Amino acid sequence: MTRNATKCLWFFVVLFILLINVFPGCIGDEWSPVYGKSYTVSVTKVIDGDTIRVILPDGNEEVIRFLGIDTPELSIESTNPYVFGNSTDMDCLISYGFLAKDYVTDTILKKDIQIEFDVSAGFKDRYDRWLSYIVLIDGTDLCEILLSKGYARVYTLESFSKKQTYLFIEQSAKQHNRGLWECMNTG
Repeated sequence: MTRNATKCLWFFVVLFILLINVFPGCIGDEWSPVYGKSYTVSVTKVIDGDTIRVILPDGNEEVIRFLGIDTPELSIESTNPYVFGNSTDMDCLISYGFLAKDYVTDTILKKDIQIEFDVSAGFKDRYDRWLSYIVLIDGTDLCEILLSKGYARVYTLESFSKKQTYLFIEQSAKQHNRGLWECMNTG
C-alpha cells in the first residue's frame, strides 16, 4: 500500500469513528429507556387523540401511542362500530375523535412533556410505536384528562398498571354522558 493510500485509509477510519460518536442515532442504535423513570420529550406533531410524534432524549423523532387509552378515529373508514360501547353513530364518534385531537394539540403540541413506561405493557406495540403514559410538566396525567372529558375509552386489550384507575375515570364519564358517551344515546 502506498503512503497516500495509507493516509487516505486512516482519514476514513478517523472520520468514521467521529461520525459514530457525533451522530450515534444515525448508525442504528435505538434509544434504551428504563422502567420507573420519566423522560422529557418535545412534541412535534399530533397524529390523532392518542398518538403523537416526539423528539426523544437521544434526538431521534419517534411515534408514541398513549398507553391505556383509545380515542375515536378520524374517518369512517378507520372507525369500527361498537368499539366504543353500543354506538353505531359514526359521525358522533368521529366528531369526538377530532375533539380529542384538538384538545391534545392545544395542550401539548410544541411543548415538553414527560413520558413514562410501564413494565406491564412493554416499551412498544405491535406497530413499533413507543407505548407510554403522557404526563404534563405540572404532573397531570393527560390520559386521565382525556378519559374524564369523555374523549377516550380505556384500551382494555393492553396490560398496564393504571388500568383500574383509568376504568374508574371512564365509568364516571359514562355515567354523566360526557363526551363520546353521549353517542350511546344516538344512532
